[in-house]
Amino acid sequence: MLLIEDLLKNKLTYILIVLIIIIYSRQTQIIIDFPKILNYMIFVFIVIILFIINFYYEKRKKEKMNFWVNLFAIIFFSLFFTFAIKIPLNIIIINSKENIVFKEDCKIINFISGRFDRIAFLMNNKVHEIGYNNDSHLTRTVIRDNYLLRIEYNNSLFDTKVIKESSLVKK
Repeated sequence: MLLIEDLLKNKLTYILIVLIIIIYSRQTQIIIDFPKILNYMIFVFIVIILFIINFYYEKRKKEKMNFWVNLFAIIFFSLFFTFAIKIPLNIIIINSKENIVFKEDCKIINFISGRFDRIAFLMNNKVHEIGYNNDSHLTRTVIRDNYLLRIEYNNSLFDTKVIKESSLVKK
């Protein structure tokens, strides 16, 4: 893909990739119940746009590259641009949250301990995961059997929930 080759030769592309990864990973507020169909729609839209751009770019340059290299590059850059679009979309969701704070005690399904601790919990009959700082060094069974996860959240666009705070509470 000639367009992709030109993009990969440009140092600005790598700087943008690193910058977007850093910004995306630094988002502090957790959004749950984000509609997966919206993610898929953004991704498919970008794939179509990149295929069209690539078609006209190759037609203008009158050169062709391997189909599989083109496909891989289009998928890679589509994922990259999907993450890039999700950053402002997440900011819009966070800034448009309602003022009413809801509290809900959720059943803990699992506790995953590792480099980053995570708690899987059940909320509105859906399983969600959030990061958790296990300063008390509780075990998985102790957390799962003796605690509930208290979530404070605001409703926002697309029926998403912006988690304001989470903590463990005794059953």
